[in-house]
Amino acid sequence: MSILYLLLTLVLLSIMVVIHELGHFLFAKLFRVTVLELSVGMGPAIYTTKKKKTDNNDPENDLDVANKFNRDDEEPQLDPVVDGEKTEENEACEPQKTAFSIRALPIGGYVSMAGEDEASTDKNAFCNKPVWQRFIITVAGAVMNILLGIACMFTLVGVESAKHPNHILASNTIAQFTENSISNVASDTNKNPLMVGDTVVMVENVPVHTGNELIYEIFHSGNKPIDLTVIRNGEKIVLEDVVFPTEEQAGVVTGSYDFIMLGEKATFGTIMKHAVFRSFSSVKVIVDSLVDLVGGKYGAEAVSGPIGMA
Repeated sequence: MSILYLLLTLVLLSIMVVIHELGHFLFAKLFRVTVLELSVGMGPAIYTTKKKKTDNNDPENDLDVANKFNRDDEEPQLDPVVDGEKTEENEACEPQKTAFSIRALPIGGYVSMAGEDEASTDKNAFCNKPVWQRFIITVAGAVMNILLGIACMFTLVGVESAKHPNHILASNTIAQFTENSISNVASDTNKNPLMVGDTVVMVENVPVHTGNELIYEIFHSGNKPIDLTVIRNGEKIVLEDVVFPTEEQAGVVTGSYDFIMLGEKATFGTIMKHAVFRSFSSVKVIVDSLVDLVGGKYGAEAVSGPIGMA
């Protein structure tokens, strides 16, 4: 199983890297940058193909034979050659080629652009493009990774909703309370209990938009009385020191929600909403975990390596 997870980790990392590099590649092509190679994997190439890249707006790249002659009765103008080699000026005018490679090691990939690390006489080199285009090409990789995460989460949420008999997703509105619930009971410590119909929009200082976010924030902060901001009868009010049940696992005390959330119909719009908010909530889970680890809430035994995370 360890070998299986190791291979899975490599595949996952490779997918993320290839999608990242694809972002650079697509926007480089959009801005007509000379792309020398798009590689899937690292190490020695096991398959390579090349595709001509021509600038259709550049008359120097026109293949019309008539342009090779000044007049019908004159000799053709040949490319200047020095010692059998093409000059740098002439090379810059030639149509460039993009190599598409598959390499032996499935551990990522890369995009190689002319002028990426050095000066170039190619007018379409990366270094000769406007700053705003270079900026977009540079950040496109990270944006593609974010979109990949949201797309995967969209699929996950869609499958989750399809498994529900009524095809619904959990909202952040309280539908009813479970047996022996305490967050809806007024007491000396819980003077502002929750009520059916409350829409929770904030737990402590953290905004929540879906049932998934609401459950996590109660899990993370509900080991003690917490403040909730809710919409009740159209009015936003703050419920201070709401008490939730707690659970203890491996010496860590966490909060536990004690209500059932109102469902909302799964449509393209609601699935996308849940996917976006759950994606960013997942990032927050990682940040919270690191903070809690440093703060001593979790012990070293709670730490996972790359394979465990995969």
